[in-house]
Amino acid sequence: MGFCRNILPVGSKSPFPGYELKTGALFNGGFQTFTWDKSKYIPLIIHINCSGGGNYYTARRAYFNLNNISKTILYLEDIDPGSCKGSTESDICTLTFANFEKMKDINTCSFSQSGGGSGFSLTATCTMWLEKVGA
Repeated sequence: MGFCRNILPVGSKSPFPGYELKTGALFNGGFQTFTWDKSKYIPLIIHINCSGGGNYYTARRAYFNLNNISKTILYLEDIDPGSCKGSTESDICTLTFANFEKMKDINTCSFSQSGGGSGFSLTATCTMWLEKVGA
């Protein structure tokens, strides 16, 4: 785990009782499954940077999966000779996939891809999370 800190002012009351709000890098990597200790952490923001290309008559998709919900993060389709390219950079808020109480029971998320063409590259980093006080 990299550098992390509690970003709430000292003495302030947390909107998530029993947890501190932290920033830094809880986990990072490419297309893979990420796991965490659900008794200690609740990921809130996952920053993604995804780019790729498609070739003649191909359709490519990159997905984020959490709580049995899949979200397409980049879609490319090329129906003409040649190739197409695309990229996206954004933040994914896990609370759009499950509420705070349900996130306490989730300990995994994943990124995947499908289709033909030259493939995607992806970097994903959990940049904000809740950490159980005393964990």
